[in-house]
Amino acid sequence: VLLIGVNTWCDTINIKWSVFEKVNQLVFDEANTLEELECLNRETKGKIDNSLKSSE
Repeated sequence: VLLIGVNTWCDTINIKWSVFEKVNQLVFDEANTLEELECLNRETKGKIDNSLKSSE
């Protein structure tokens, strides 16, 4: 009976750890996406600014 309780407890810990890892990966992916978007915004802004200056 005790082993069943331990196994259930271990399964619960493993499930919680798995959920934590998935959430952590989602946060990491979102941070990378935001960083890439910021880089693209800077690049695009620079190109637009240069286009506007050259057309004046």
